[in-house]
Parts: sequence; C-alpha cells; structure tokens
Amino acid sequence: MIYSKKSSTRIEIEDYIDWNVTKKILSHQLDGVNIHELERSNGKKTLIEFVHQNFHAHFNGRDNDKVKALNQITRDLRIPSRSENNLVNILDV
Repeated sequence: MIYSKKSSTRIEIEDYIDWNVTKKILSHQLDGVNIHELERSNGKKTLIEFVHQNFHAHFNGRDNDKVKALNQITRDLRIPSRSENNLVNILDV
C-alpha cells in the first residue's frame, strides 16, 4: 500500500496494475515476445511485479536505490521470442 506525500489517500497499487496495464506499459518491449510462452514460464508474474515495484520507486519522485534494485526482479527472467531464436537470452550483459 502506498500513499502520496501530497495526499492522505492510500492506494493498493496491486489492485490497479494488472497484466493488461503491464502489457500497455511494456508494449514496445513486448512486441517481439511470445506472450503464450512467457505466461507458461511465469514471466508474466515477474513482469507485473517489476511494474509494481517500478511504480513504487517513482511514486513520490525517483529513488535511485530502489530503481537499481529492480534489476534483481528480472535478472533470471527468460524472454521467449516470437521467432523462437531467443537471441536476447544468450546475451551476456
């Protein structure tokens, strides 16, 4: 649960940011992704959690420490591509 410093209203962010919102936010990044395979491998849940935490990190202004910690959420995420080449998963960055 979060609240704004400018408002006393509490917001349950998980009630508002679901898979549909996550797909809209990450639409450009998900264009080449095999969504069916992503859902089967629990990647959908990981991306929703990533968007939740990203929102928390930016809600009252950018918190650089929280933003850096977001890497841990997606570090082991496998992204299946529509082409089935899965080139992004063999990159070592």
